[in-house]
Amino acid sequence: LFPMSSGSNAKAAPVSKERQLAPTTYLRFFGAGATASCLAHGALTPVDTLKTRLQTDPDRFDSPIAAARDILDTEGASGFLRGFGPTALGYLFAGAIAFGGTEILKRLAVSTFGPQFALTYSFPLVLACGAVSVALCCVVVAPFEKTRIRIVDAAPGYAGLSLPAALQKINQEEGLLSFFRGVPLFMVKEVPFHATKFAVFDVTSSALRSALASSAAAPANSLVVSVASGVVAGLVAAVVSQPADATFTRFNQAGFSGSSPVEAFTELLDGGGLGIGLSSRCVFGGILVALQFTLYGLLKEALHVAPGDLTLFLDALSGY
Repeated sequence: LFPMSSGSNAKAAPVSKERQLAPTTYLRFFGAGATASCLAHGALTPVDTLKTRLQTDPDRFDSPIAAARDILDTEGASGFLRGFGPTALGYLFAGAIAFGGTEILKRLAVSTFGPQFALTYSFPLVLACGAVSVALCCVVVAPFEKTRIRIVDAAPGYAGLSLPAALQKINQEEGLLSFFRGVPLFMVKEVPFHATKFAVFDVTSSALRSALASSAAAPANSLVVSVASGVVAGLVAAVVSQPADATFTRFNQAGFSGSSPVEAFTELLDGGGLGIGLSSRCVFGGILVALQFTLYGLLKEALHVAPGDLTLFLDALSGY
């Protein structure tokens, strides 16, 4: 419908209408998002395992290096892959909803508020669309995250269990609703993370594109912009959402005796544990977001749903 550009040439940009999208086009968005998210999160399972181990047993490990050595000594290299199943499957669904949902909501925003309003307020609309999509993701991912934490923490009875076996055990011992007890807290963690991720990525990528605008190496620059902007966005998002992440992990531990996320937060606050795992989480966040944006962009091009394939509409509310 309209382009989104920066700098003095923005007003002179031509207006264009997006072609009518078929249901199969949206399926490609969902497929690209699912694949990018699954691959990115799955590849970072070792870092996520290390972060979770630090948070669930802070008295035992005084640094990420100590935790990594312990995992290697007691479980071998395979110990870093604990929780791979819940992570890969959970974020396969989450990626489809987050990226595909955002694509749908962006178009709904344009049709509801009109092109001019969407162009003027593109930044907050992108954040709002992303936040709604991520909120839906949280409901889907929460059961998998709860199960992942139990497996990674090696809670009594969970060590060595497969994903189906661990899901069944939690259901038998705590009931089906227990999988969703942490959804509000999970939203508190994930929504700020993704809102910050999109905001910082947008600002950083715009600045880098302006700086590299005169270069002739467009394809290479595009990749550099995606990776560099993703790393910066991931680092900032990790710091912003760290307290909620630590609280969510503590709340879902098998040994937690409290009954609410507030109790878990208070316990960590009193014990100075809200910052535990921040260093590994920053590494995780930086690499994760860079991978997500890069893979999603490449997959959209491969599936012919990149901005160039759909005229100029995707630049209107561009978060990636």
